[in-house]
Order: sequence, then structure tokens, then C-alpha cells
Amino acid sequence: MRKQPRQILLGGASTMMLFAFFYTGTAFLSSYGTNPEGLAHSRPTILTLGIIGALVFAVGTIASAILSDRVGRRAVIVASCIVAVPWSLVLFPILDIGTAWSFGLGLSGTLLIVAGIYGPVGAFLPELFATRYRYTGAGMAYNLGALVGGGITPLVAASIIATAGSASIGLLLAGVSLVSLLATFGLPETKGVNLETVAEAEARVPVRS
Repeated sequence: MRKQPRQILLGGASTMMLFAFFYTGTAFLSSYGTNPEGLAHSRPTILTLGIIGALVFAVGTIASAILSDRVGRRAVIVASCIVAVPWSLVLFPILDIGTAWSFGLGLSGTLLIVAGIYGPVGAFLPELFATRYRYTGAGMAYNLGALVGGGITPLVAASIIATAGSASIGLLLAGVSLVSLLATFGLPETKGVNLETVAEAEARVPVRS
């Protein structure tokens, strides 16, 4: 934390949208879809649409990882955050159409945006940090994003939907997406960083006792 606090904080903020969308899509929407006071879909319908969404997520993750090797990790994450902002605002109007098809579209679209970050983030975060504390730095950033984006956001969503309506959750997700977008803009592109060269350079630096 003392060595690269900026990378930890911005790296964590850049992943907030990933976790907010993931847990909204997998946990919150499953409950919202089957709740008699929500969309009131049958549980088998939601499970089937969840399987389809998982397949979309898997394909999207592979595609975004390959794309990040070509155009850059940061570029793919930025693009995903940009798409996430308007999608957040239309997600619940789509879901509230009330059909199984609209729920499947909302769920699959949400998980596809998650995949856009999930593919490159495994390379992006470690490449932000110096070799000697790369694992620690990446782990702290990743878990910071998980704590705020995945822990707090779904809890807030569950508490505000009853009082402010489903549209308020879209505004919440859009706000989280903007935070992640700005944080990612504050980080460098890491594609092409030669980690072996960095490791060799650090090995030549004498360690002070």
C-alpha cells in the first residue's frame, strides 16, 4: 500500500463496475425475476435464462481477452465502462417489459458487459505493479473493487428499489460505471509492458536494510 497506493485505489475503482454488474446480474436479478412482487417469472425460466447468460459471459470473456491482446487492456475496459453507462439506464425498463425474452436480454446484456472487463482485468491489474509486490498489489486492488462494487452496491439496490423504484438502481449502476471509467482513464495502458525486463531491472537495485 505504501509503494503504489494510487494504482491500488484506481485499480480497485476501475473494477467496481465489474462487480456491481456481476452481482446485480447473478444475485439481484434472480431474486427480482422470481419475486411475486417483481417480475414473477417461474424459477425454471430464470434458471434457463441464467444458463444462457452464463454462456454469453463465457464467450464474451474469451473474446475480450483476445481483443485486449490486440488493442490493449485499458482500451477494452474503457469501452466496456462507456457501454455500461447507457445500458444501466435502459436495463430495468427492458426487464420491466415483463416477458421472459426481455429478462433474458437484460441478463445476457449485463453479463456481456461484465465479460468485457473480466477478460482483460486478469492481465491489467498485475501489470500495473512492480514485480516484487505485483501479486499483493493486484490482489488488494481486485478485492477493493469487489468489496465496494460487489458488496455494497447490491445491498443498496435491494434497499432502494422498494422506495425509489427500479429506475433508481439503473442510476446507481450508471454512477458506479462512471467512477470505474474515470479511474481507468487515470491508469496507464499496460499492453506491451515487458515484465521480464522490469524484473531484471529491479533485481539490480540493492535492497536497503
